[in-house]
Amino acid sequence: MPVVDLFRSEARAVLLAAGSYLSISATGYLVIVYFVSYATRNLQFSLPVTLGLLQSAAVIFAISILFFANRSDVIGRRRMMRWSCGILVIASLVFFPLIDTRSVPLAALAVSFMLVVQGMYIGPQAAVFAELFPAAFRYSGASLSITLGTLLGGAITPFVAEALFSEKEQS
Repeated sequence: MPVVDLFRSEARAVLLAAGSYLSISATGYLVIVYFVSYATRNLQFSLPVTLGLLQSAAVIFAISILFFANRSDVIGRRRMMRWSCGILVIASLVFFPLIDTRSVPLAALAVSFMLVVQGMYIGPQAAVFAELFPAAFRYSGASLSITLGTLLGGAITPFVAEALFSEKEQS
């Protein structure tokens, strides 16, 4: 049972990696999943405009992953990931105020900025997660860490956001 063996010897590393992935995963699900319903329902953006914003931001996201993966070799992988998580705090504070302006260009800026910050984390993430585990547990450790981070951080985020915003609308 690889998972049992993994937790016996590398539980701390799994929890550390999964914990570091929580906020980035939540960001991804908030921007990619929840934004579609929020933009079409609350901001009155058409679905084609909303999906166009996300497609454009996805291209920028992909480029940012490559850019930051390359830069992390110079700056340091863990340092880059820490900076990303710190910048995520700022990005989170400005995301909804920017999209709530109902301006398509400002919404595009907000979505793109959030995904660039996520790209800053994801660029060096694979290398960092691989370095956390000895070769015998590398694949299982990285995989389980990402899965736990996604389940605990990302998968519930759209539901929490929906509950919070529906509560806000009712009051």
